[in-house]
Amino acid sequence: VLRDLSAKHALGIVTTNSAQNVKLFLAKHGLADCFRSIYGIDLPGSKAEKISRAREEFSSEGEDVFMVGDSASDMRFANEASAKSIGVSWGHQSVDMLRRAGAEFIVRSPKELTEIFLREIEFKKT
Repeated sequence: VLRDLSAKHALGIVTTNSAQNVKLFLAKHGLADCFRSIYGIDLPGSKAEKISRAREEFSSEGEDVFMVGDSASDMRFANEASAKSIGVSWGHQSVDMLRRAGAEFIVRSPKELTEIFLREIEFKKT
């Protein structure tokens, strides 16, 4: 799914982990080339500010930005940064909690991410 998405979209990671740890993880799993940038704890600013920074660096005017996360705070930061929020059901917080935090979408499998991107982008074109 990550390879498919990265072939058509600019992907970045906003995390409370260090960029170095994330880079090592991605390299170990052969996914380093799927992401254009990593905004880790080592960069100043809140998650919302980092999402906004990614928007400035990688999206075109009026283009949607999506934040995929597993926590209520991820959903709140996405909404604060005017990004579409996608909550994943396999994370550490319940689907109900993600919805209450403002998740616009809930996915139950990684494949559903591709479907959301296709549907949202096609809808925007019409």
